[in-house]
Parts: sequence; structure tokens; C-alpha cells
Amino acid sequence: MTVSPLDLSQVTDHPLINVDATEYQRITSNLDFYRGVWPDKEWHTADGRPKKRDNNALNFLQSACDRFASLLYNENCTITIDDDDAQSYIDTVLNNNRFNSNFQRYLASMLAMGGLAIRPYWDDTNQQIKLAWIQAPNFYPLRNNTSEVSEAAISSQTAVQKGNTRWYYTLLEIHQWSNGQYVISNQLFRSESKKIVGKQVPLSELYDDLPEQVTYNSLTEPLFVYIKPAKFNNIDVNSPLGVGFADNTRSTLREINDTYDQLGMEIKLGQRRIAISGNMAQWIPDKSGNAPSRPAFDPDDPIYVAVDGGDKFSLTDLTPALRSPQYQVALATLIKTFEVQNGLSVGTFSLAPDGDVKTATQVVSENSATYQTRNSYLTNIEYGIKQLIIAILELSQQVITSTGATLYTGAIPDKEHIAVNFDDGVFVDKAAQTDTWIKLYAAKLATQEQAIAKVQGVTEEQAAKIAAQIKAETPEPPLPQFEEEQGDEGAE
Repeated sequence: MTVSPLDLSQVTDHPLINVDATEYQRITSNLDFYRGVWPDKEWHTADGRPKKRDNNALNFLQSACDRFASLLYNENCTITIDDDDAQSYIDTVLNNNRFNSNFQRYLASMLAMGGLAIRPYWDDTNQQIKLAWIQAPNFYPLRNNTSEVSEAAISSQTAVQKGNTRWYYTLLEIHQWSNGQYVISNQLFRSESKKIVGKQVPLSELYDDLPEQVTYNSLTEPLFVYIKPAKFNNIDVNSPLGVGFADNTRSTLREINDTYDQLGMEIKLGQRRIAISGNMAQWIPDKSGNAPSRPAFDPDDPIYVAVDGGDKFSLTDLTPALRSPQYQVALATLIKTFEVQNGLSVGTFSLAPDGDVKTATQVVSENSATYQTRNSYLTNIEYGIKQLIIAILELSQQVITSTGATLYTGAIPDKEHIAVNFDDGVFVDKAAQTDTWIKLYAAKLATQEQAIAKVQGVTEEQAAKIAAQIKAETPEPPLPQFEEEQGDEGAE
């Protein structure tokens, strides 16, 4: 039976996608906040004329997401695997993709829009495993359970000029499980409008060697990882998609931007103004020699304003007092509101009460809310990284290189044998942390393996190996020597 080509207005119209279209309207709105897209300011002058000007945008959301992303992940974070072959291979793949630096950048996008997907794929040109970063507007879940998305569609759009017509092609990469097999289907759509997906067309119209379907066997994880913020989606409680910093703080973000815009206008309108009597101004005749009807001023000098003062010479300073301190207090209050709304401590993004900018260590050590929220986010991020490691290794086992060799032939570790060290030393004093675990071990409240794992950021299996090495390198203390008691020889 021949299946008719699909004709879609939006990606969410696809029969396999079961997410409400309003969720993507929300994500699009989040993206506008993240980009700092604000409407022009419109008003009417005193004589009723309409006026318009650019908005003095602050784009606070972008700064907040970048800041918190750096608290979540940095280039000192390490991933450790209890298998030397897997460790060596994963280190190479992650280094080739500059994973640490890219991951921190894309985490900011996740915080802003509520989700991020990572897709490992085989780059036949470079003969390497590469990582594709899929942001929230391009990721569409198909099936999900309570904890993770197991099937999804990934969209990408390409514009092509053909003669006088500009075509917009949308490629849908659909990931599904079928009878224990993992199937990736590719579908191409074409439209003359960027905002419409359009009608399904053959893949060969844009891609010469892209297959319609690829099947993988023996996979345990999907070939994508979806990571979302720790907050529950209270916008649509049935949606598998996450919510970002903007979703529950829209009014606060608008007020922050409006206050900043008003502060800019306050400074602009507060420039110096001096009123002078008309006889102090220059009255320059026009080209015809006629007397001017108004005084002439330097067009680049907005300070002086002529008033009718008769023959009396006068000069009056009309400069208004700036209200910048009040605006700064209002901005600080709104930013603190934004911090509380996102489960963060005051001072995470704003100035502290003493007026100083706090370091990351101070933010966490002095305010526990940020540290607790960070730990909640890291739970999702850690699980996602472990999924990604397994997905890379399983995909690599299926790839045959140009030399005819299998890309990776080693073992696939369990998640329990993968450790992610988020470099908490930036938040917690390392010496104090080490001292705490030494005391716990000495008091027999923790094993030596637990202490080594926590202090060095390795798995417990590796900690056991380290403990064995320490024991082997530590000489046994000598047994105490006791002198034999001898009786007095001359005793009778």
C-alpha cells in the first residue's frame, strides 16, 4: 500500500509527535527572552504626536543563564570509567569535540529554554564520532516515561535558493524502538515559507547519500541524550519537556528590563539644561537678510534653552536631579526576586547587601539554597552524561571505519562504573572536605574506599584499587620487641 506524503504546517502536526504545540510556543517565547528581543518603546508627546524609540534592553536572562551554567559545569570537570580501554577511547572522543567547553555553553541554553539534547553520530568525512547539540526548539519527544525520553524527532532547517524561489527544507530525524531494534528514519519536507514545514519530498532532493532508514541492534540506550532542568514542568504537567529560568519569571524579567530602560532614559533626560533670556542668544538673519523668528544655537549643544526674559539678563540652571539611586534599588530588588523564584540565594546574580560581588565559593558557602539547587540540577546532568558515554561506546561498536575495522571493540561499562566529578572544589574548601573524610574514616563512620572516592572524585572500584596500592606501598609497622626477664644469677 502506497503511503501519501505528509503535509505539515508545524512539526508538532506530525502523527508520531504527541507534544502539545503550545509547549513550543512557550519555548519560542523563552528564546525571545534569551535573545533579548524587546518591542520598541512607544509614547505620545505633550502635543499628542506619536513617538517610537529602541528599547534599552538589559538581556538579564542571558547573563543569569551564563552565570549559573558556569556554576554547574566547568573545564575542570572530569569523567572517569572503570575500564582503561573505554576511558582512553572516551577521552579521545570528548577531547575531539571539546566537550567540556561546549557543554558549559549549551547548558546556558538549557537553563533558558528548558532542555538540551546531545546526539552522537559518525562523521564519515573525518572518520570520527561527533556530537550534535540540539536545542529545545528542535527537539520533539515521541514517547517517554516518568524519568526520561526514549524516542524523539530532531528537526533541522536548510534554506536553498533555486532560481527566483527560496525553498526551506526541514529534515526530521526520527528515533524509535521497534521489536528490540533501534530505528532512525529520515524525512524531508519543503516549503516556500520559513514558518511552515511543508510537503514531504524525496531525500535525494537535498541529500545524495542520506538513507531513509538505519537500523541498529544490541543498543541499550537511545542515540541521543535529553537533559532538562530539575524543576517540575508546572506549565504542562503532562509534558516530558522541562521548564527554564524564564517560564515562571516572565513578569519579573519584563520589570527588570523596563526598569533598566527607564534608568537609561532618566540619565538621558537628566542632561544639563540652562535657561537664558532671549537677548543673550544669537539672532542670525536668514539668507535673505530677514530677521529670524527664533534665536540660533549650536545644533550640537543641547544645554541652552532661550526664554522670553525681556531686556533683563538672566541665566537659570534647570537640570533635574537624577533618580538613579532609586532605580538601582528597584533593579536590585527585582533581581533578588528572580533569584528566589528560581530557588537560588540572594547574591547569586545580584550584588550582596554589602555592595560587593560574591565569588562562586562565597555564594555557596554563605547561602545554601544555591548549593542545594545546583545539586538537584547536577543529578540530571550526571545521569545524562553517563547515558551519553554509553551511547557513544555502543554506536562506536556498530561503526566500520574506511579501513574495515570496527571503531571500538572494548566493553560497555554500566552506569555505576562511570563517575562524573563536577569539581566541587570551586564551592567547597578542598582541605576542609579532605579533613572531614579523614575524620569519618578514623571514626569508622566511612570506609577507606568511600573516603578516596569522595576526595579524589573516582568510582568506588577505582578507589578500591587505590586503597590496595596504598596498602602495598605502606610498610607494615615492626612488631614490638620485648626483652626476656632473667633471674638474678647469684640468687640463692
